[in-house]
Amino acid sequence: GLAGRVAGLETNAAIARAYALAYSRPPTADEARLAADFLTRQAASYERDGKSDSRRHALVDLCQALLSMSEFIYIN
Repeated sequence: GLAGRVAGLETNAAIARAYALAYSRPPTADEARLAADFLTRQAASYERDGKSDSRRHALVDLCQALLSMSEFIYIN
């Protein structure tokens, strides 16, 4: 569901929106850079495997990672 909410946005906007929805904050510069690099590499991996809509699959993976982080699971 989270990936669906950010799928229509360009990469940087999708990352910023995913962080806002998951953590109620923008990503740090390092987080944004790492997320963009992850999306690029993951989409390329899906393309090599012949999967259609590789960007969407990569976004799902990124969002799953965000939702698995302790920052999302625990309230400070």
